[in-house]
Amino acid sequence: MRNTKNRAVTYLSLAATFMGCILTLAPSATAQGNQGNNDVYSSAGGETGSAAFIDALLFLQSKGGTALDICDAIYTVLTSTNPTYPQAGAVIDTRGISGSNLTCTKGTPWSENNVYVSKPSTILLPAGVISIPTTWILPNSTRVIGEGSTNPYTLPSTATQPQTIIQACTSNTCTNGFSGSTMIQFGDSHCPNPGFCTRLTLEDVTLNGSGLGINGIVNANSQELSYAENVVMYQVLGIGLQIPGSAENSRQYSNIAYDGAPAIPAGLS
Repeated sequence: MRNTKNRAVTYLSLAATFMGCILTLAPSATAQGNQGNNDVYSSAGGETGSAAFIDALLFLQSKGGTALDICDAIYTVLTSTNPTYPQAGAVIDTRGISGSNLTCTKGTPWSENNVYVSKPSTILLPAGVISIPTTWILPNSTRVIGEGSTNPYTLPSTATQPQTIIQACTSNTCTNGFSGSTMIQFGDSHCPNPGFCTRLTLEDVTLNGSGLGINGIVNANSQELSYAENVVMYQVLGIGLQIPGSAENSRQYSNIAYDGAPAIPAGLS
């Protein structure tokens, strides 16, 4: 009986020693990265931050505690110098932003106070209604991807499927109404070659023109690898999709729906 007990104590002692070795040899998890970066494992051991993916939610309070909106958060990421936004571009994830922060008040994701920024990016928009006060002019090599598109007029008020609605401001939804003739414009004079951008895309969103006489999408400046896909246009009373001859090399525009319904259903104002 005593021998069995001694052997059990010995096994426990060895197990404790072995576990101690494991704890001693395990690398410490000291992640190093910049604001909004994903934490990834490094082959050299330990963890580090990846600049390929940036969570814009963490930039909402980055300007001295000032309340920001989704457009300002994206602009802050693109113009950041500490850390510096990657020259080759990154995925900017805004899907954690919600509520009143979805109403843009200071400009667009690429322009504030008449200062325009053109840097490559893939922007992931959240589900919800994003109210915009002026035209979104997509810079060169910019992809904007939503959570889904559905016609709000036929969408039941109890529907739960995710969708991203970009809505033109009116005096009822924003401080001021919408300024501009188009909701989404592919490039402008800021293109690398005048009138010639590439890799501009808009995917999986609903454009709500709020019953205004404005255009939905105009591409007069972007060619190779540029397209729109899975886009519903609702209450856009101007031209839904306009592609002049200068964009003749752009890709196909697929699954584009247009509904100029004159009234917004109850609960969707």
